[in-house]
Amino acid sequence: MVQRAQLLSLACVPILDWSTSGAIADIAAGLGTLLAAVLQAAPGAQGILVDQPPVLERARPVLERQGVADRCLLSTGDLFASPPPAELYLLASVLHDWDDDHAARILAALGHSATHDTRLRIFEMLLPEDATPHRAKMSDVLMLLMFDGARERTVGQYRALLEGTGWQLEQVVPSPGPMSIIEASRSATS
Repeated sequence: MVQRAQLLSLACVPILDWSTSGAIADIAAGLGTLLAAVLQAAPGAQGILVDQPPVLERARPVLERQGVADRCLLSTGDLFASPPPAELYLLASVLHDWDDDHAARILAALGHSATHDTRLRIFEMLLPEDATPHRAKMSDVLMLLMFDGARERTVGQYRALLEGTGWQLEQVVPSPGPMSIIEASRSATS
C-alpha cells in the first residue's frame, strides 16, 4: 500500500515548485520513491527519509538506483515522535490511515520540530464536499473497512486538523491523478 500511495503521488511532483535548497523530510516514506523524485526535481535540496529500520534497509538501494542516495539521510522514526528538523515535510497517503485523534498527533509531532518557516505538503485524495462522483469515495469506504477510524477527508476536515495542531492551510493543488496536494505552513500563533 505504501508503494501504491507513493506511485500515485509521483504525478504531483512535476506540478509543484521544488526550488528549496534546504532539507526535505518524507515522513513514513516507505522505500523513498516519492522522495527520490522530489530530490531529482530539487537538485539543491537534501533529503531525509523517515521510517522504521526494516523499511530503511530496503530503501537505500532504491535511492542509489535513482541517483540521490548521496543527498539523502535515512532516519529511524515514528509517526508520533518529532522528526528531524526540515524546511519541508512530506506526508504522502499517511493521514488517511488514521482517525482524527491520531492524525492530529502526527501533525502535532511535525509541529514540534518545525520553525515558523517550515512548510508541509500532504498528498491525499480529497473527498468532494457534495455528491459529485469521485474515486476518493470508494477509497473512503475501503479505508473504513480496513482500518479502525481510517478515512478520506474533505478540504474542510483537513483545514480543521491543521488549524487544531498549529498549521495553516495555504492552498490545495489538484494533480492530473486522483491525489491533491494540501500545502500548509506554521500558523502565526504557533
